[in-house]
Amino acid sequence: MKLDKAVLGILLLALAPVAVQMLFGYGGHDFRQHVPSWMELRDLWHAGQWRPGWAPRANFTLGDPRFCYYPPVSFMVGAGLAMLLPFAAVPGAFVWLTFAASGLAMYFACREFVSAEDRWKAAVLYMFSPYLLTTSLVRFAAAEVLTLIWLPLIVLYFYRAAWLRSRRATMLLGCLLGLTWITNVPASIVLLYVLSFSACAIAVMQRSVRVLGVPFFAECIAGALAAFYLAPTWLEQAWIHRDAVLRDRFDQYFLFISPSQLPLKLFGIGLWTIALVSVGVAVFYAWQGWRDADLDGKEQRWTWLTVALVCFFFQVPLSAVLWRHLPELRFADFPYRFLAPVGVLVPLLLLSRGTPKRWRVPGYLLLGLLALVPLREYRAAKGALVDFKVVVPKWQEDGYRAWPEFVPAGATRPDEPMHFEPVGVADPAANPHCSVSLTGEYAGQKTLVTATDEPCRVRVAQYFFPYWRAVDDSGIPLPISKDAYGLLLISAPTGQHTIHLVFKASSPARTASLIASAICLPLVLLTVYIPRRVSFSRRPR
Repeated sequence: MKLDKAVLGILLLALAPVAVQMLFGYGGHDFRQHVPSWMELRDLWHAGQWRPGWAPRANFTLGDPRFCYYPPVSFMVGAGLAMLLPFAAVPGAFVWLTFAASGLAMYFACREFVSAEDRWKAAVLYMFSPYLLTTSLVRFAAAEVLTLIWLPLIVLYFYRAAWLRSRRATMLLGCLLGLTWITNVPASIVLLYVLSFSACAIAVMQRSVRVLGVPFFAECIAGALAAFYLAPTWLEQAWIHRDAVLRDRFDQYFLFISPSQLPLKLFGIGLWTIALVSVGVAVFYAWQGWRDADLDGKEQRWTWLTVALVCFFFQVPLSAVLWRHLPELRFADFPYRFLAPVGVLVPLLLLSRGTPKRWRVPGYLLLGLLALVPLREYRAAKGALVDFKVVVPKWQEDGYRAWPEFVPAGATRPDEPMHFEPVGVADPAANPHCSVSLTGEYAGQKTLVTATDEPCRVRVAQYFFPYWRAVDDSGIPLPISKDAYGLLLISAPTGQHTIHLVFKASSPARTASLIASAICLPLVLLTVYIPRRVSFSRRPR
């Protein structure tokens, strides 16, 4: 199949998940968190706030600093689509984009491992891999599904760096891991441990510790490139509910536990099926092509099988001790996230040159049946799907329920609108001659007019956060604090004053980390793309 026809076929086949959405409706576990954020960021961009930090409609208009702490790539992609398309078409366009880009990435990445006529098959198998379908349709984990786009390239460059000892591959691997860190933190943690444990196994095969430097140096590059996001998020984690992520839910979706312990029984059993069948298929096809494979083919199969087994290990109860004690592993939250790399490995093993062709058709049929599992789960969740004509006006007027981890410290996430007055005197009995009115509100900024014959505190119906700044009409900063609900209090001076309330996410740590990433990026790109002769032929070991 020619390149143009293969690419066209991938782009057209990517419409299939969109057709499922159009048939059954929009929805998913995280749909009501991601999509309102896209709408809100789009509106802030329209208002000229190109680097917003505060989400005014979150927590039913009490707001939160999600745009400071959530990885920015998925928000930017969703809001960018919302700038170009009618909002009702944005979720479908996002799904099409992720499936099409995933297929094209696999089409490019597999060219060294499968024959030219089978590359489009590998792309289709990856596009409709069960975990990608589950992540995009059943969960609508928008940030994580974006990382699945370049996951085939991560696998490609890891192989090149580990076996061919290509420094350029290590640099490219670091760039992709850096992109993953600013897209989805749990997926980045999963890849950190998958690549590290796989490198340890490959080091045993090679009888050399040199390969252990591959994930180390790649993660160093990734950390430097993503420092502008990672450093301030780490330093300011006490300002939000970081512990809300550490809910120790990893043991609820382990394989082989009692089905009665699954929080979502149908969803959990579906994931069990996907994990067991996918890893079983990977092991079977690795064994089938072993005898006829040349040295390169055996190394490839060892690599794919090792990665698959590492992913499987982190989903069984035996790995619980690692989940509890390895640094930051609990932030991965769910063991089933380790299924993501398996979706890349299965097509590579099934379609590799050493696999007997007589065994491919049963593999196609089995994977096709496995792809029906997430579709069944999506169809079963019809009652939780979203009617855009109803929810969008509610999001715009009443706000939306937000993620608990981004609620500012000292506040509690509301489950429904709390209907506070937009502004008011904090203690009317103690300050009977104090008055306040809201005269302007624009893109998260507010203007208040206060009149009082003695200092008093006024309350604004939004959560307090250290990045809020209140200045009077003379430009003098005013003290701010919070009440028992976590709402923002402003100390108003005597007399009549106009107070400007502005959210400005700036600090020395943010500036320094941004400079560090800005310096690192061109250095890495120059190292990768300086014209030179590059060969991926085997180097002597």
